[in-house]
Amino acid sequence: MNISLTPSQAKHFEPIWGKMLEWRFSDLKQSVYILPHENGLTFFTHFSDKADATVEGRTYDMAKMMKREWQQDQLRSQRVQIHGDFDVAQTFSKALRQFDFDWEDALSKVMGTTVAHELARSIRGVLNWRSERKNHFKNDIREYLNEELEWLPNPYEMDDLRDGVNTLTESLDRLEARIKRLENNAE
Repeated sequence: MNISLTPSQAKHFEPIWGKMLEWRFSDLKQSVYILPHENGLTFFTHFSDKADATVEGRTYDMAKMMKREWQQDQLRSQRVQIHGDFDVAQTFSKALRQFDFDWEDALSKVMGTTVAHELARSIRGVLNWRSERKNHFKNDIREYLNEELEWLPNPYEMDDLRDGVNTLTESLDRLEARIKRLENNAE
């Protein structure tokens, strides 16, 4: 199956045109081979030769890795393993982050609808979990700073402060008008 890319999208893959990359999903026991070329990407489910680079891991771990910059600690943990030419795998990952297209549809044509759907569902789950954890952490920090340390004002205190500032602003405006009126009367 081929995915056509715009010339600007294909340009990101130029250093690895003609290099075969294997994504091996160990939990699904499924591989997808991807061949970047000047017109786009070609996907295969079987490849008789050895790929230039193989990225292997569980769906969850590979999705995490593809969503952020390659990190040595992820590779050292051996949750995701790269065999072959590391530069090919890294260049491919960086190029993928430059644009967004429907991976589920693309993979369904190569792997079948059921496997592609499960893979996409797993990846969406990873991304949603990460976003939820981030929001939960921010709320926990805010609550700790507000309630435990009392470093930040609570919403009611902020309302009182805002009301006080508004009242002061109005009083200053009235005072300024009164002073101008008195100055005009004195002349």
